[in-house]
Amino acid sequence: MTSASVSVSDFKFIMGAILGQKDDSPLSKCFENSGIADVPSILTLSDAAIDRLKHVDKDFKPPINEPLNVGLQQLLRAFNAFVETRNDDENPIHGDWQNKAKKVDFDNYRLTGFTKYVAKVKVPRALAPTGSQTSGSSSFTRDPVANFKKGIKHDPASFTVASVSDFDFIMTTILRQGTDSPLRKAFLKAGINDIAGVITLRGRDIDGLKFPDVSSGTIVLEKLADGDQQLIHCFIAFFNKKIADGILIYLDWQNLAETTEFQEFQIIGYSSHCNAWHYWCNVSCNERHNASCNAWCNALDNDRDTDRFDLNDDNGITPVVIPRNGIAVVVAADPIPNDPEEGAMDQLDGENTSG
Repeated sequence: MTSASVSVSDFKFIMGAILGQKDDSPLSKCFENSGIADVPSILTLSDAAIDRLKHVDKDFKPPINEPLNVGLQQLLRAFNAFVETRNDDENPIHGDWQNKAKKVDFDNYRLTGFTKYVAKVKVPRALAPTGSQTSGSSSFTRDPVANFKKGIKHDPASFTVASVSDFDFIMTTILRQGTDSPLRKAFLKAGINDIAGVITLRGRDIDGLKFPDVSSGTIVLEKLADGDQQLIHCFIAFFNKKIADGILIYLDWQNLAETTEFQEFQIIGYSSHCNAWHYWCNVSCNERHNASCNAWCNALDNDRDTDRFDLNDDNGITPVVIPRNGIAVVVAADPIPNDPEEGAMDQLDGENTSG
């Protein structure tokens, strides 16, 4: 098999087995429209390039170029992050896509790994300092493995057989959404049909969710109400808090996710979670800013122009320290010329020349 045929085969494997896309899906159409036909071309897509992906929607007369919905955009970002994370972990999959890439690994990564990749930090358990936090905020468990047992039922008889999908269970039982609710419609329009699709939503994605409203007799896209937007934010925070506490609810959504617990989190847990998150973000941003400034200053120190003259043998050139944006920069200056010829000024400047 030639390298070209292997590349095509890998592309079809990733699109079908890992990303779950059919040949006529919007994502497949976008790739065809953009000339993307191999896995490396997917991995080189930037955020801006993903935002620009469009496909021809023939349901409209005449056909129009429809932007890729946010659910599939985030699916792409999660896949690219998944591959990069495996490389960082020294467990690459690009050498043998069809044997090393597993859908179960990717699906779990979308739930727990993608959040860490996007923030470039660990999930919220690392946000809180050791010990209790300031008054009014809840503490996070720093070692989820130590508390893993409290979230897992060991008796097989205690588990019920799922009669509905996990996504329908979360939407109906936890988020209390009817089959025709604006939130359901918004998720359908955005191509979000599983829990991982909800968890990987960013703030700007949630803010951009819209649903088709036909109450006026014509289809109008309405922005999702603030209450529904906050419900999504709260569910994502609830999920992250459970993971931080060592309760891996994604292993069994319908037994480990409880309505009363989510409602209690909405009342007393969400604000504390957000306070801890924003506190950590402020600390992290300050640390990154300081580290960046220190690295920049060190680079200036290492790149200082002292190689152009010898401070011990300056040949009449005097080093001068000139403050520049709060940083001392060494430059070369020759305020008093030793050679009388050098004292001659250009007559055009209106000055007398010596001699």
